[in-house]
Amino acid sequence: MIGQTISHYRVLSRLGSGGMGVVYEAEDTRLHRHVALKFLPEELARNPQALERFQREAQAASALNHSNICTVYDIGEQDGRRFIAMELMEGQTLDHRLADKPPSLALVMEWALQIADALDAAHSKGIVHRDIKPSNIFITDRGQAKILDFGLAKVNDGQHGIRVSEDAVPMPTVSTPPEDLTSPGTTLGTVAYMSPEQARGEELDARTDLFSFGAVLYEMTTLQRPFKGKTSAIIFHAILAESPIAPTNLNPELAPKLDEIIRTALEKDRDLRYQSAAEMRAELKRLNRDTTSGKVPISVGQAAIAPKSRKALYGVLAAIVAMAVVVGGYFWSHRPRGFNLQNMKIVQVTNTGNAGAAALSPDRRYIVYVLRDGAQESLWVQQLATGSNVQILAPDQVHFVAVSFTPDGNYVMFVRSDKSTVNFRYLYQMPVLGGPPKQLIRDIDSAPAFSPDGQEFAFVRGVVALPGNQIVIAQADGSGEHLLAERKGFGAGMSTVSWSADGKTLATIIGQIRGDSSQWVLSAISRKTGEVRDLYSFPLPAQAAAWLPDGSGLLVLSADLQSARGQIRFVTYPQGEVSRFTNDLTNYNLCCLEVTRDGDSLVALQNTTLSDVWTAKPDGSDAKQITGGEAVGFGLDWVGSRIVAQNTRGQWFLMNPDGSNRLPLTDDRDPHFQLSACNDGQHVLYTTWRNGIIELWRSQADGSNPIKLPARAILGGALCAPDSKSSLYVADGAVWRVSIEGGTPEKTDLPFSEFGYSPDGTRLFYTSQTLHEGGNVQSKLLVKLASGGSPLYSFGIPYGMQSPRFTPDGKAIAFLLTRNHAANIWEQPLAGGDLVQLTKFPSGEMFAFAWSRDGKQLAFSRGQRSTDVVMMSNFR
Repeated sequence: MIGQTISHYRVLSRLGSGGMGVVYEAEDTRLHRHVALKFLPEELARNPQALERFQREAQAASALNHSNICTVYDIGEQDGRRFIAMELMEGQTLDHRLADKPPSLALVMEWALQIADALDAAHSKGIVHRDIKPSNIFITDRGQAKILDFGLAKVNDGQHGIRVSEDAVPMPTVSTPPEDLTSPGTTLGTVAYMSPEQARGEELDARTDLFSFGAVLYEMTTLQRPFKGKTSAIIFHAILAESPIAPTNLNPELAPKLDEIIRTALEKDRDLRYQSAAEMRAELKRLNRDTTSGKVPISVGQAAIAPKSRKALYGVLAAIVAMAVVVGGYFWSHRPRGFNLQNMKIVQVTNTGNAGAAALSPDRRYIVYVLRDGAQESLWVQQLATGSNVQILAPDQVHFVAVSFTPDGNYVMFVRSDKSTVNFRYLYQMPVLGGPPKQLIRDIDSAPAFSPDGQEFAFVRGVVALPGNQIVIAQADGSGEHLLAERKGFGAGMSTVSWSADGKTLATIIGQIRGDSSQWVLSAISRKTGEVRDLYSFPLPAQAAAWLPDGSGLLVLSADLQSARGQIRFVTYPQGEVSRFTNDLTNYNLCCLEVTRDGDSLVALQNTTLSDVWTAKPDGSDAKQITGGEAVGFGLDWVGSRIVAQNTRGQWFLMNPDGSNRLPLTDDRDPHFQLSACNDGQHVLYTTWRNGIIELWRSQADGSNPIKLPARAILGGALCAPDSKSSLYVADGAVWRVSIEGGTPEKTDLPFSEFGYSPDGTRLFYTSQTLHEGGNVQSKLLVKLASGGSPLYSFGIPYGMQSPRFTPDGKAIAFLLTRNHAANIWEQPLAGGDLVQLTKFPSGEMFAFAWSRDGKQLAFSRGQRSTDVVMMSNFR
């Protein structure tokens, strides 16, 4: 072939080949320019279908004229051989570029914007690529990204623009490893980058390219594929059923927003994915704008230390809400002594996305973890050497609070409530690989912390009457309980206890109000005397603490002041000096942290939550998603005819019911917790976290004219009273009232529990719990007149009920409930009878819901929550 003239193209050299084409460099003898000639291989030239596909590629690509798409000049035939003349480019394909050296994140953003723009241009012409992958993206010597090989059939647009026929096959022009390719006529596309719907052989639209683009972005930023395996079957399974490791776990310097963009593009449900390339391009442009303006640090290098970021926002308070924002900084001068964090390894142990509490065996052979499936939970053990998993407790409607191992590693210990004892827990012991559980302790709220000799263990017992926590010591078999220390504070039971390796000291954390601010105090307790000494006060929530075996200090999980994510810190002992341990942009669950006996490994949980806002008719029908691309809707309400929704950073946004005209409610950067719109449609109330204090604020409906209201040390959110003249809030074990114009707060006789008013303000619902003999807790949902008196209605609280509120007609109490693996809105009619399911989603989580004041529209948020076990090692 080399040296021959084909039509008016003189062939100069061979460039490469793929499953559907051979490419040569040639000179156009008419225009005297060099081009790339693509020929159909001889073995396929006699195949009518292959010829049809070959011509289809030329026709499709010739319809595109874009600087980031390889240009097609001509199509022809000579001596029965079909060819395409295309733009000849100097450079290398992206897969070779990534193998050469990792690109800077500035380059990643530049290429990503170009690729997104090219996809938008193609999709607007009714063309779907269906084989977006690094080997089909060319990076020129000038640093420009160009997409190769548009060649897929199309049909007229439907709801999402483009539908693709079942027999269309991508035709690579660059050599690709055969294990990455599928055969023509089988499921289409490169296996490792296929969308779930493509892997299932379903009808495709433009969103399949966005999934593949997300997979490419993942590889560009982490140098790893999101879905891997030794065979196509394993990769298919990963694409269809597994969540990839969070990009920020593999590249700690990655901007949280880019991590979010990649995750959204890789949504398995295409309705939760970006709905167009234009939408994804807009998200990338916003991130690029914020980056270049200095708002978000996203520089990438080889070190694991990033510059200190801008002041971020607080996002967790007790049981209010968990939030996450941009990365915090890390200064080498303050790194923990005795750690080698540069060489630390982080491995995701589970990939179900539904992991609960977890613990690592002392010998590092096993991990025990909770697996959540809707309203049910089960207990599993994984052998780390082989990755094999064994279920040791079958799924049941229970809740595991904590898990651990005995010092010899032969038994698993777990703390669990059940359907009838939601707030009353028991400690059980069972063989590590399964067997009958044995109950050791009644009324316990933490995993047991064993003494160094294994003869005793300590645990936390929350006491509502204090309120606060008791630190209790018992023998290894659960007998001989005695009180070591008692600490008053809020959040009874929300803590852990850890025993030092020398046996002399225990450590625990409890939330306390000191002055006017909330603090989470890490305390050291003498095992001999019970004397308590404060080590450090965290301004944000902290819960889990674990001693290092050398006694030099403790690792503590707390919400990060800079990034608002759950992060691990090191507190020296006895000095109480604090420094960072993690800086990887992961949001670690505050519940769980365990260090091995050698102090070189630990396990924790990582959390990721995505959410979008939807609107529907009052009965939940005709539901439509109105937001996308950012996690939003963790709080919801209606302000007049507009929706107000909260994002992960604690900011509230006003928007129209179709998601348009989105504007921030406030112009500050402080996080705002619970918001309540007043019935008059003119005012809103919200709480703000500022300098360790929760403040109460009132503003106009559009956020203007904000006024701080006098309030005591608030522990919860605020509720606008039915008359729109006052605010109700929880503090000091009671409900208080203050005028929205200011004045002196007054204590009310309202029930100290979750409560809410009917739309007309005449009735009040509240919850009540009674502890009966044997530890059974009876929970009731009660309704009475707002003016007082005995309850009018009484109902048992269904297991897992969240966010109760009256329906617009006042005839039922609605709430969120997870059943059959899906969260939906349910109702309990006041007239009695069975629960009524309002929304009918078959899967996913729900976070908040609210009806408009006229009762004609329903807004709710739904999405996905992912939690997995991670193991860190090699940091000593």
